[in-house]
Amino acid sequence: MSEQIDFDEILARYRSDPYEYVDVRTAHTGRVSLQVQEGDAVVAPSGEWLQVPGTRLFEITRERNTKPVSAKTNGVVLSVESSLEGQFVEAGTKLLTIRHPLKKKEIIEGILKEVLDLFYAPERAKYFFSLDIQSRIDKKGARAIV
Repeated sequence: MSEQIDFDEILARYRSDPYEYVDVRTAHTGRVSLQVQEGDAVVAPSGEWLQVPGTRLFEITRERNTKPVSAKTNGVVLSVESSLEGQFVEAGTKLLTIRHPLKKKEIIEGILKEVLDLFYAPERAKYFFSLDIQSRIDKKGARAIV
């Protein structure tokens, strides 16, 4: 490992801005009707099986079929493209940004993703057992050990 990891810089970055900014884009083309404004708090889906939808962000109408779009994360609406209200938009058009406050677990996962590297093992896995289990495997076979 040739480079050193500067944990102070990583932690300072999370301390200065402990938020994730989530851009909400349209899934397909259609006419947009916005349901939120800047500064509105939105909530993620809830319930034991996430059966309760989150806050409704906008509705998109395509061929007289209205599809509601709900928030996938909690936070505060940071910016809204209000000029697109009632307009026909393309698929993938950014409509709004949600500022999601990161939890401790999410910050730890972000640091680990940034610091750790994945690599492929040069060979297949080898398993080592204690001597008594290894002797039973040698005598009776691997399927006999429960």
